[in-house]
Amino acid sequence: MVRNVASGGKIGSSDHDLISFELLCFSKLQGSDKTVLDFSKANFTHAKGLLTIDWVARLSHLGPAEAWSVFRDIVTDTTKLCIPLKKAVVKNRPIWMSREVLRAARKKRKCWRRYRVSKNSDDFAVYKKQ
Repeated sequence: MVRNVASGGKIGSSDHDLISFELLCFSKLQGSDKTVLDFSKANFTHAKGLLTIDWVARLSHLGPAEAWSVFRDIVTDTTKLCIPLKKAVVKNRPIWMSREVLRAARKKRKCWRRYRVSKNSDDFAVYKKQ
């Protein structure tokens, strides 16, 4: 949003005008409050101990929906007990910088380094094509 637009007059003897204004823009922060499981700090031995269950005896008398619900609850509870949470890593890169753009930039940088070492005109042509 633009506000407080004002003309400041001519710039020297030029036909250009000086314009001053305030530009208001807001950006949304990327998921800084999102949490994910931290498998690097998980206690897998404890989880294995909690999951040593006779699954056939536990689930055989139940229907498919009930068995799935019981299985899911056991695994979810074990996950909550044995795997801590951590804040998700926020990537500080522009939205337009996709994986493809990063690959292309790396490839161009690699071609430039190859040219810098060899000083070969063919390597420079490959660099320019990128």
